[in-house]
Order: sequence, then C-alpha cells, then structure tokens
Amino acid sequence: MFLAAVAGGVVLGFGAWLLIIPLIIYGMVDASQTANAINAGLVRSAEERKAAAVAAAKYEAETVSAQDFVTQIEKLHRLSSSNLLSAEEFAERKKQVLLMLHTRRPRESAEDFLTVLIPLARSEALSGDELMQIKSLVL
Repeated sequence: MFLAAVAGGVVLGFGAWLLIIPLIIYGMVDASQTANAINAGLVRSAEERKAAAVAAAKYEAETVSAQDFVTQIEKLHRLSSSNLLSAEEFAERKKQVLLMLHTRRPRESAEDFLTVLIPLARSEALSGDELMQIKSLVL
C-alpha cells in the first residue's frame, strides 16, 4: 500500500504526498504498539521466572529433603565412628540436625521420609528414641 501511495505521489505530484503522511503516522503508531506488546510480554515472562525462582527458594528454605537429612546424619555417624567426633559432639550435632525438623517440614510424604531412615536405624546412627521423635514430627 505504501508503494502504491509513493507511485501515486510520483504520478500525481506533490499533493499526493500529503496522502502518504497518514500512512507513515499509522505505520509508526502500529510499530510502537507492537514493540510495546512484545516488551510487555518479555517483562511479564521475566517476572514470572523471577517469581518462580523466589517460590522455589522459599520452598527449599521451608522444607528439608529426606536425602539431605540422611546425608547429614550419615556424615556425623562416620565422623563419630572414625573417632573424629566424641560421643558428646556426635550427640550435640545430631540434636541440631533433629531440631531442623522442628522448623522445617519434609518435602516428601511422611512414609517416604521415614523409609529413607531405615538404613540409619539399622546402622544405629539414630537411636529408637530419636526415631520416635522424628516419627512424631513427621506424621
């Protein structure tokens, strides 16, 4: 359409160029609106990604993974078994790990969380009382 207006301007003279001005203005407004819509979409998707990252970080901060919990207890048990931690140090650090369950809920279901603790019970890294305490906190 623009080319037709230009051709008409060439054929009809200067007066036809006045017909082109509204087309130019329309093109500029349309391009501006399209750019604004694209930019708004980009901003919206960036905000959604940021909100998802914040929600994921909040979830990670408010919950504890069964695997992370088991890994911490196993590390402490290995250090204690290797005599790098005394019995008192082992008990104190294990107590700190157990206190984590008071403030943070498990990510997994209660059954899944307790199932992961079976090797710790067999290796006696956790006592029966500690297992009962964990069970009461998880269930």
